[in-house]
Amino acid sequence: MFVDVDFADLTKAALAVRAVPGPEGFRVDLAEFLAHEYPAMSMKDVYAGIASRSVRTREEDARDHPPSGEDVQKARAAMEEVGAQYKDAFQRYDVAAIAYPPVPFSAPPLPAAGNDVSAFEFGGQQFALAVIRNAVVGPVYRAPGLSIPAGLTSDGLPAGLEIDGLPGDDAQLLRLGMAIEAVLGPLPPPTFRNG
Repeated sequence: MFVDVDFADLTKAALAVRAVPGPEGFRVDLAEFLAHEYPAMSMKDVYAGIASRSVRTREEDARDHPPSGEDVQKARAAMEEVGAQYKDAFQRYDVAAIAYPPVPFSAPPLPAAGNDVSAFEFGGQQFALAVIRNAVVGPVYRAPGLSIPAGLTSDGLPAGLEIDGLPGDDAQLLRLGMAIEAVLGPLPPPTFRNG
């Protein structure tokens, strides 16, 4: 059964909180993971391998200008608060998962100059990386998320369905995702076009 829930305030809080822990996690947590699991690969290799010029520049800037320890602690405390509110919302609405579009628009065409989509036009408006907005709040809640192909838009572009669960409920979320895929069945491939 589906029920409408209002996560607007939680989403705003998560977006406000993620500015510090997102880049800090990439810089620190990924370096620790590589040192333990893949010691032959360095963070220098990771930065060099980021294909998007704008993403690479943003991550290098975060590396070169890390937040203060106080800012990191404040952000982590805020994440705990927002995470608790997220869990409370699941209980209040009595839901097993939340579902929403993984991105707020259809896939924008890639610019002719390459694959570095840092800004694009949609419906006559300019957007700067707003396309990833929906995907960045789940990690603030420490929630597992699953993006499932859900079909095509009227223009033949891929559309998806994101489902997020509670921290630690990964197995339940995967079961739900498999059930959704079984209901959707085989999906047609997207229609590719130039420009």
